[in-house]
Amino acid sequence: MPGERHVSEVAGRGPLVSKKGGIGMIVAAAGLACGFVVMRGASAEPGLKVGNRPPVQVKSVTQYEAPPELPPAPTDSMAALPPDAAPPLPDAPVDPRLASAPMQQAPSQQVGAAAPTRGQQTLLVYSSNGGSSLGAASGATPVAMQQSVGSELGARLQPTQLDGVTAAVLRNQPYLLTAGTLIPCVLQTAMDSTLPGLVTCIVPQDVMGKTGVTLLDRGTRIIGEFQGGVRQGQARLFVLWTRAETPQGVVISLASPASDALGRAGMGGAVDNHFWQRFGGALLLSTINGAIQAGVAAASNQGTTTINTGTPEAVIGESLRDSIRIPPTVRKAQGELVSVFVARDLDFSGVYQVQATAVAAGAPGAP
Repeated sequence: MPGERHVSEVAGRGPLVSKKGGIGMIVAAAGLACGFVVMRGASAEPGLKVGNRPPVQVKSVTQYEAPPELPPAPTDSMAALPPDAAPPLPDAPVDPRLASAPMQQAPSQQVGAAAPTRGQQTLLVYSSNGGSSLGAASGATPVAMQQSVGSELGARLQPTQLDGVTAAVLRNQPYLLTAGTLIPCVLQTAMDSTLPGLVTCIVPQDVMGKTGVTLLDRGTRIIGEFQGGVRQGQARLFVLWTRAETPQGVVISLASPASDALGRAGMGGAVDNHFWQRFGGALLLSTINGAIQAGVAAASNQGTTTINTGTPEAVIGESLRDSIRIPPTVRKAQGELVSVFVARDLDFSGVYQVQATAVAAGAPGAP
């Protein structure tokens, strides 16, 4: 538009021409550099041909090293014993049955253990009983494992040994009073377990053997002994009958325990636990202590009452310490029925003898 300012054509086109000239120079320089590199590579080896190269020969070089020599294996023969060695043991006796049987030649065993070969590996085998042994990694089972398996199987194959029982016939049955027989007896003396003592009883009826022969007549006196000192919580007294004496003067050792009429061990009776003797003193001291403390509290004008329980508690504890250990006492009155539990067979064959008696004519059962 007329009158406006604008840039002249000369001033506006100058930079565009200079940029095009610079780009052309850069392209020309790059082309010259590439041509120079190609020409230099072609002129480096002008007479080189690929087909004229001699063939390369490759030789394989292998060196073998001999394996190290193994130490010599120990010989089969054992070393000679020194002169001062112990003399050999005498030969054991040989069973003639084994001597007549054909003997098999046992395979020879090498004394020393052979060294492991190069291709054989050594294994550590643990047995069930905590031991260990060395074995070779071969197809054979290690000796320790074979022995372990064999011992377990052998233990299972052992049968239980049971002792046989043989029946026997009792001898002198007419004069035999077998074990387990209950002999009734009436106490002749009273019993008190405070101290050990003796006791006697009288058999109220005839005691017969297995075939009906009277062995202990009516009126037989039995003597026994008992130990005192019944423990806390016990209400029965143990008695051991030692000897029986018949009216005819036959004496036999019993060594059998006493029981009640039903066969229960020991003798029951009246039990005295000594309650007031054990706890009466402590109860009395506690009552007196409480009354004293109550009187002191009532007579005190102060709002706070201090009760001292140290000394009374010590006195009560000392009193209980001596009386708490008093054992109970079992008392058994005379005239009560007890039993003798026969513990072993009693044989009267040494003092009694059966004789045949003639039956009077006309008597019942006579021919």
